[in-house]
Amino acid sequence: MRPPRQAVHRGSVEASGVFLSPNGGEATLRERALSLWTPGAEIHRLAGGLAVLFPTPRRMLTRESPGAPLVRRGTWLCSAPLANDELEVLAAPPGSVVLVHGGKAWALPHGAATLEDPARWLDLASFEGASVQGLGPAPEPVPEALQPLKLALRQRASVPAESPDAAEVAEALRVALAKGLQPPPARGFRAFTGRVMRALARFLAGPGTAVAKPPGVVASAGPGQLVRSSTVPAPPPPPTWQSRLADWLNRAAMKAAMASGLARILGARQAEYFNRMMRFFEDGDLEQALRHAIPLGGEGGGPARAALGVPKPREDLSIPLGPRSPGAAIGLGGDLMEELRALYRRTFQRLERAGEIERAAFVLAELLRAHEEAVLFLERHGRLRLAAELAESRGLPAGLVVRQWFLADDVERALLVARRTGAFADAMLRLNRTHPDRARSFALVWAGALAEAGNYWQAADVVWTIPGAMSLALGWLDRAIEVGGSTGARALVRRLSADAEVFGEIRPRALALLQAPLEEDGGARFAFADELKGLAEKTKQAVLSPPLAALARGTVRALARDAGEGAGWVTRQELERLARIAGEPAVEADLPPLPPVRPRLGGLLVHRAGVPGQRRVYDVALLPGGRVLAALGESGAEVCTRDGRRVHLFDVPAHSVVVSDHGDRAIAVAPRGDLKLLSRLDLRTGQAQRWCEAPLRAFAKDYDGDVWFASEVGALLAVDARADGLRALWRLPQLPGGVLGIARNRAQCHVLVQPDWGMGERWTLELPSLTLRARTELEGGAKGTMSLFAVAPDGTVACADYPGLLAATGQPLEAVAQHLRVFRTREFQRSIEIGSLAANRPPSAGNGFAAAVSPTPGSVQVTVADTAQLAVVARVELPGAHLAAVRFTGEAVAIADDAGRVLALDLARGRLTHELRR
Repeated sequence: MRPPRQAVHRGSVEASGVFLSPNGGEATLRERALSLWTPGAEIHRLAGGLAVLFPTPRRMLTRESPGAPLVRRGTWLCSAPLANDELEVLAAPPGSVVLVHGGKAWALPHGAATLEDPARWLDLASFEGASVQGLGPAPEPVPEALQPLKLALRQRASVPAESPDAAEVAEALRVALAKGLQPPPARGFRAFTGRVMRALARFLAGPGTAVAKPPGVVASAGPGQLVRSSTVPAPPPPPTWQSRLADWLNRAAMKAAMASGLARILGARQAEYFNRMMRFFEDGDLEQALRHAIPLGGEGGGPARAALGVPKPREDLSIPLGPRSPGAAIGLGGDLMEELRALYRRTFQRLERAGEIERAAFVLAELLRAHEEAVLFLERHGRLRLAAELAESRGLPAGLVVRQWFLADDVERALLVARRTGAFADAMLRLNRTHPDRARSFALVWAGALAEAGNYWQAADVVWTIPGAMSLALGWLDRAIEVGGSTGARALVRRLSADAEVFGEIRPRALALLQAPLEEDGGARFAFADELKGLAEKTKQAVLSPPLAALARGTVRALARDAGEGAGWVTRQELERLARIAGEPAVEADLPPLPPVRPRLGGLLVHRAGVPGQRRVYDVALLPGGRVLAALGESGAEVCTRDGRRVHLFDVPAHSVVVSDHGDRAIAVAPRGDLKLLSRLDLRTGQAQRWCEAPLRAFAKDYDGDVWFASEVGALLAVDARADGLRALWRLPQLPGGVLGIARNRAQCHVLVQPDWGMGERWTLELPSLTLRARTELEGGAKGTMSLFAVAPDGTVACADYPGLLAATGQPLEAVAQHLRVFRTREFQRSIEIGSLAANRPPSAGNGFAAAVSPTPGSVQVTVADTAQLAVVARVELPGAHLAAVRFTGEAVAIADDAGRVLALDLARGRLTHELRR
């Protein structure tokens, strides 16, 4: 090839970049490159030098340029004004950089360049991090949204203060009952007098008569025999002077027996206290009676009822259905608690007749411990707020508490309790039994709370049958369709079933769903098919309506295509059922043979990432429709498509992202010293809003749109993710050690804590009741290693070990194999070898999978293991990276590194689905 006619550009040119030759050494070369760099510029290492490419062309004088200006000619960047014939002879590939050097023109294709990150040229070895402290006050603990409710019912009901001796006597009785103490046989004059009075009472009452049993009640006819009684119960006879005298004698005998028995197991002073208390009740001195009363055990807790006398064996196994004889309640072999209960019950009835409603409720709640009965009693008499306060303060079922607050017109507190406990459905059932109109109003409140949390599909389902709420439900379905994903697919079917007139408007969305690649909407397509089948079953239609049947035929073909690509959720039976409700026999007959329901994982997937990007990606999450949410640190966050196109850019700091289950919102987290700066991201509209600063430590990487689990020092929190400020709906204080990690699903929340060095624990809480169900110990690794734990949403714990103190022993680390250990229970621990012992980052855990991040010379390696089969299924090498973030979503894993790359793998089918540069 002849030398170019001109070797350099002259004068003023419109340069798209500058090529810097390596003259003067590497330091000089970098200095010259940085003098040209502007935000958005790219620096490529090429032919031993550096090519600085500008984001937009700039006018420059060639004599002032630190290198050879690169001017665009078609698709090429040329360092000299080459003529067309010279370019034709050179035959440079499109996108090449054409350099003239040594009297020759050289075409360097784009693949020959390596992208450089100028931030890595900064030498930070001599810098030392300084510990800083904010000038403001120390962060306060996260406040409670629901302050604990303490109800002083005695003061509210104007009941006199408790006697100073009541607590002492109650404690003595509790200890006696707990030890099972029984009074010895009564002796002495008092016991003899009691026996005489009982004998006289039996004489006055006459021989007992059999009481007829109500018809249809099962009674005993002998040992092991059951018969049905058909006799009609006789009315009780009118009281006579003999029966009244017998009743008085029985009560007097009871007092003598109780005093004799209690004196022997409690002491004379406590027995006298009981006698005095019961005398106050019988004399009608309620002021003193309520002051001296001792509560019983019952529904609200406390000691279980125990007999102080020696019970007699039953003569038969029949159930006594008639009234008991007057003297059978208590005596030498009687039951003190039963007598007290009857006494308190008579007092309650007396107070109710007198109109003293709150005092009567006090007797029910505080003395009889019949808390739920007291709540319903107060509601019946219009004391609605007091009923709600009593229900919540006594720890009654959450559904009842929500119901009472809603009836008391305190909708805000009812909503907070329901959100904290998940008791919406229970409260709805309780309201519907007694207040159908209020139940419909509560359904609207419930649906509104679901919609505010992004659960548009369930919000529409709650009000679907409420009169006048159809327009509201359709609006929520439209939002669910806009968000996409599986719930959006189901909303498409529900929307079409409710209004066939929108078929023309919604049909393009449905067709786009059916035609989308498997990596983007495969799961949503299956949900679409499942909702079509569910609709046919619910409406009992053999064939769907024509619009839906047309979509069903397209769904059959789309699912058959998915099955051919290895989608394990498609079976032939499901396709045949879908073809039948589509009313197309030919489609059913032409169905191709399908592969196995769940194809086996193929061989090991090995991938080496390509060219790095420009910005560090701190965190990554997969969204519905194949989209990706990337956290870019102080540069913000962005949502992009599978082919790399940006959809939304959020101008808030984001070092971690917490994604909603519904895929419509997220929380961006950025460290600020001891605090975390939290921002809300609307993934549907692209809006971002700074939320608050919070003293949070560990936190779950996802949430349900309403409640987010996080930790502060020594406590686990259920953070109200919809509040204007920071507040907790629930707190579990005094956790042992620090919180290492939190993971959740719809039914459970798993928390990793570290009570002491080298030992961990997994705490499992049931959702939505927030009840602690299990604590599992987790053992550390080999001696001399450090153990790093991670917990999956299903509770599986992955543990990776790294050298720690082992490095100081002089043992060669290359000879030590690293194992990823998997815990499910304390007794179940398995491990898999994943490579040399080099990990110094916590592992990542997902449902059925775990990953370890290991730095290697010049790169980072991510090893993904199947924790069920204990097999390595993927290894990803990230050249030039130092850090990597890993997140599992179902059977997919997303990986991001500090070199600006984002990758996603489909682990079920063993293939790469995303590879983006940011």
